[in-house]
Amino acid sequence: MDLVHRKDVGIINISSGFVDLTVVPKSERERDGTYKYTTYKNVYNPKLVEAFKAVAKAGKVVVVAVGNEGEDLEPPQFTQELKSKRKTIMGHLLETLDPETLKSVLFVGALDPNTHALSNYSNRPGNWPEAQDRFVCGPGSHMLSHVDFVEKGCSVAAPYVSAVIALLASKGYAPKRVLNALIKTAEKDPDVKKYGSGRMIRADKALDWLEQGN
Repeated sequence: MDLVHRKDVGIINISSGFVDLTVVPKSERERDGTYKYTTYKNVYNPKLVEAFKAVAKAGKVVVVAVGNEGEDLEPPQFTQELKSKRKTIMGHLLETLDPETLKSVLFVGALDPNTHALSNYSNRPGNWPEAQDRFVCGPGSHMLSHVDFVEKGCSVAAPYVSAVIALLASKGYAPKRVLNALIKTAEKDPDVKKYGSGRMIRADKALDWLEQGN
């Protein structure tokens, strides 16, 4: 996220790797007073949100791979799982970022290029409207020429979307406008719990939308 300080960078593509957090435990008791189990909740370092806000304030955008757990995005909550999941990192951002900052953030899931359906491993927006509004899909497979095998994952899909934003931004449009044009013009699917704002982004329709002065 330090790329926000570079004048030649307008689009930041990231995969959700290690994030600084604190694990907060909460013990549950039976009626007789004995302990039943302990649950845990992740609390993320405020610097994460501050970094996203700095990117938005600078007029840049962030394209985020949503993770490969095959689960719905959700805010951090108390569970019996003592581990960090990508779905809750995304959920923390969606829950914590203000609406104006979120306009500069796009969450990307992975499509199977052969079936054009969401890959089984891709995280999904689920029932969360805020997640659905900022979620699109990209091809989740790519042949890596230097190792000669196909790499799969949401971290493969997000760079495709970043490249489309860069292509359209090269025509003189601000990255934030391009990002929102892609959301507006993506091919819609009635199953918004899986595909959010679009099963497939459309660079051609986004360009038309921008040229019409929207």
